[in-house]
Amino acid sequence: MDYKKCLFKFLIHIITAQKKYFKKTTLQDADVQLELLRLFNDLSYDMRFIDEKRYQLISERLNEIGRLLGGWIKSQKETSTTNGK
Repeated sequence: MDYKKCLFKFLIHIITAQKKYFKKTTLQDADVQLELLRLFNDLSYDMRFIDEKRYQLISERLNEIGRLLGGWIKSQKETSTTNGK
């Protein structure tokens, strides 16, 4: 899998999760894709495809996306816990 395919797959998971009623599995799939994007970023830097400034910028953006996605996953867990009672 290459970087672009991974990015598009991540976006597909996010868009799909927005449209679904049960989002938990799709959000977890998006989280896996996000980890792959982080890995691709690290590898790109290690192999000197990108410079340090670009690496840091991408890392910051991926971390922010991770925080947002983590909050969304947490809210879905809380929703499923509340509905399950």
